Amino acid sequence: MKINIYVLLMGALSIAACNRDAEVGVPDFNVKTESLVYKVGEEVVFDFTGKADQISFYSGEPLHDYAFLDGRISQTSGMPTSFKTNVTYNTQPDMLSVWTSTDYNGGGTFGDIKNATWTNDVSGKFKIAPENNPWGSANNYSSGTVDLIEAADPSKPLYVAFKYKNDPSKGVARNWYMYEFKLNAVTQFSTISVITAPKVFNLVYDDQFVSADQKTSQVYDNYIMFTTPTVLRSKVVEVWAISPPIYIETKELGPDRPISVKGYRTPMPQKYSYVFNDSGTYTCTFVAYNSSVYGQKEIVKQLEIKITE
Repeated sequence: MKINIYVLLMGALSIAACNRDAEVGVPDFNVKTESLVYKVGEEVVFDFTGKADQISFYSGEPLHDYAFLDGRISQTSGMPTSFKTNVTYNTQPDMLSVWTSTDYNGGGTFGDIKNATWTNDVSGKFKIAPENNPWGSANNYSSGTVDLIEAADPSKPLYVAFKYKNDPSKGVARNWYMYEFKLNAVTQFSTISVITAPKVFNLVYDDQFVSADQKTSQVYDNYIMFTTPTVLRSKVVEVWAISPPIYIETKELGPDRPISVKGYRTPMPQKYSYVFNDSGTYTCTFVAYNSSVYGQKEIVKQLEIKITE
């Protein structure tokens, strides 16, 4: 019995010693380059020393950035918006303005408009046709491009509206026209056309427009015409053209992905080459692993590489 106990004890000690020998160590790995500045299209050579079971490379480019190892969220970062305007007949100034709201309910009545909060902070940023602008499509007046992202709320829809207001104390009502409305949503990886023409706008008249024949403003495929019927020219009246709801897009893209430089069964390379196609400063990250059934250890090495034109 004593002999058996001795044999078992020695066996246990032997297994424990083997397990210690099999413990995974942190890779003895390093990386360097001859320079930290390269040109677009130039080969960047990363020289390795040491060894590791596996090596992964994050270039620092979008979707391949170690900083987003735990996941990336893509969100609308810009809403560039533009349109054209023109005006005809008579003399009344300042009839057309641009407004935004994040609490309009989309109900489509003038009461719904009055119950919403509207701001015209963006109106002064857009260029509206001057009062003496020449008529004709060649003279349709460009608003320039204005980013509406600051008017938006990630948790609410954004509405863009054109308000046409007749005030007889300022002169005889004019006809106003809005053409080629475009609004895009810009993310880090793409630009999406959200609104491409005025035809999606909805006209809302104030309560003084009591019959269909008084509602003379019109939405066409590529433009909106705002008018005041003769019977209402002596009154202060409003016509609104309101966009459909516009949402800030938020999308889970998951973790950024690396490039495999060395697999478990492949020989240890002495170097790795990569080419950047765009200028910028990139944090290049190499993650070296040692692994076995007893666990995994890693070491992270980073170089900041500047790419010039």
